[in-house]
Amino acid sequence: MRRKDEIISSRLYQDLKALVDAKKTLQELGRYYRIIALTSRLAELKSPTKRWLKNNFGEVVEELHHTGFYDSDPTNGLYRTKAEQVKALGAKYFIDDQVKHVNAAAKLGVQALLFGDYHYQVNQKLHPKVVRVKNWREASRHLVR
Repeated sequence: MRRKDEIISSRLYQDLKALVDAKKTLQELGRYYRIIALTSRLAELKSPTKRWLKNNFGEVVEELHHTGFYDSDPTNGLYRTKAEQVKALGAKYFIDDQVKHVNAAAKLGVQALLFGDYHYQVNQKLHPKVVRVKNWREASRHLVR
């Protein structure tokens, strides 16, 4: 069995809890911005991902977009990086925990925030316009001024 199939069949991703302050912060940000979720998860996880967002955030997240990047035959007609999708959506801000995604978005002119303080972010060079935020409170302080 492939790792992908193991993860999907385990339903592990459905039992994950949202980070502390995530819902409260996204509700606050929702007063100023449209909250759109963007994922590179496989298209076959679209329904469980929507359920997870609904269960953890209610109506705060208005839309869910999949990049189709890891799908061998993207069902949504896309095959984009997160940065390309963010730009296509016309987003002004982008929050992600992966350095490669925020750097690429910043290169396309989108204000990107690197979220978290994770081991896989250490010693990676950030684009000069990327802002590092350790948690949802810091993200909110940066976006609501």
